[in-house]
Amino acid sequence: MRDNTIIDKLKRSIEGVTIVQDSEHPIPFYYDDESLLNLRFDQITPPFASAVLLQTGTVERQGGQFAERATLNVFFLDLTAQQSADQDGIENERIIDECKQRAFRWLSTFQPVRELKLVSVNSTQRVYIEDDATLTGYAVNITIEEVQTYGRCQL
Repeated sequence: MRDNTIIDKLKRSIEGVTIVQDSEHPIPFYYDDESLLNLRFDQITPPFASAVLLQTGTVERQGGQFAERATLNVFFLDLTAQQSADQDGIENERIIDECKQRAFRWLSTFQPVRELKLVSVNSTQRVYIEDDATLTGYAVNITIEEVQTYGRCQL
C-alpha cells in the first residue's frame, strides 16, 4: 500500500501530464505545510505545482465500500515577471495563462478508470506570492475522490 495515498495519486496525476515548456521534463509537485513550502520555493526551480497539507476531508460511501474524498487548492506556479517602466501586469498575465493551461491540461486527464475521480472544480484563483520567492500562478480548488474503495474484505 506504500505510495498509494490520495496525495501520492494526486502527485502522479500532475507529474504524469504537466510538462515544462520546451522540454520533456514533468513539472514537479510539492506537498507540505505553508511555511515549509515557502522555504522550498527558494530552493527549487519553477515552474512547479504544489498543495498545502490536507486538514480535513470526507468519506464517500458506495454500497458497503468507502473512499476518501478531499477538497484542496492545487497551485501551478512560475517566477513572476520582472517589472520595469515599460512593462505592466500584462507579462504576469501571460505567465498566469501558461499556468492555467497546465492546470486545464491536468484537469482534462481525469477519467473514472484512473486512480482519482474529479468530483468538482469549485473555484479558481490568480496567485501572486511575495514571500521569499516571488511567484505568479493559477490555482484550482477541486474536490477529488479515490476510485479504489475499501470495505471489510480489503481491510
